[in-house]
Amino acid sequence: QFFILLAFGGSMILTNDIAILTLVPTFMTLNRHQKGAIAYPLTLIVMAANLGSSFTPIGNPQNLFLVTSYHIDILTFFKLSAPLMIASLILLVALSLWVPRKSLTMVPAKSTTIHVSQIGIATSLIGFIMLVIFNLIPISLVIIVTIIVGLRIDWHVFQHVDYALLLTFVCFFLFVSAISHNSYITLWLNQLMQTPQSVYIASLMTSQAISNVPAAILLANFTKYLPALFLGVNIGGLGSIVASLANLLAVKQLLLFSEEQSLWHFLKVFTVLNLIGLLILGVFGWLYLLM
Repeated sequence: QFFILLAFGGSMILTNDIAILTLVPTFMTLNRHQKGAIAYPLTLIVMAANLGSSFTPIGNPQNLFLVTSYHIDILTFFKLSAPLMIASLILLVALSLWVPRKSLTMVPAKSTTIHVSQIGIATSLIGFIMLVIFNLIPISLVIIVTIIVGLRIDWHVFQHVDYALLLTFVCFFLFVSAISHNSYITLWLNQLMQTPQSVYIASLMTSQAISNVPAAILLANFTKYLPALFLGVNIGGLGSIVASLANLLAVKQLLLFSEEQSLWHFLKVFTVLNLIGLLILGVFGWLYLLM
């Protein structure tokens, strides 16, 4: 339950991807010594990271895109995201009550070295990257500086990048670009996205197929109903394993720390819990739009 709340709160600032990349390996390492359940609590950690990230503009990529595309101020955004955050927290707390309770055994701690200077540089780099969001500096400059600084801090890190997963992300966006230039699809979407409810359902369903970030980018071109699109792509991060690209990061981490049998069991539990969450929050989003 501590990990679930940590993922929920941490993702608001660190983003859902970073929360998953940080907490999933930590949970798996501790769980290896405790020999506890994996699939159920791990699924809730991933769900918490996705849902918690929806509360802030910097929590996930789709929020960043929507804020910059619709040019909304921070207060307007939080008025939009706060109800979903509260509903998500209630859902996660309720689901976490079913996590099996188990007394923990003490594990000898390993000494670690914290490089304060590298943390400071990385933190400054994050702030530098944030300037792009507000169109204060060109993105090309940020990319160049980020690569140079990354090589300077630890060039070995580029050897451990999961380029296959990165290519998967790129393919999703290439697919979005291709279908957004198809005249038949654009005509159909223009006719479909006429009401907040239709935008909401379309964004929920599209997220299940092509992930919520590409869905936000695709559908934003066809609607002025930001609340419906915001709720659709954020709640739509629940459901299928590709509904949020952050889910794939969790699967990759699981593969690194467990056996293939654990993966298939995780996918079953993940799908069931996510569909439950999608149904409950999906109804919440629908009722919210009717208010």
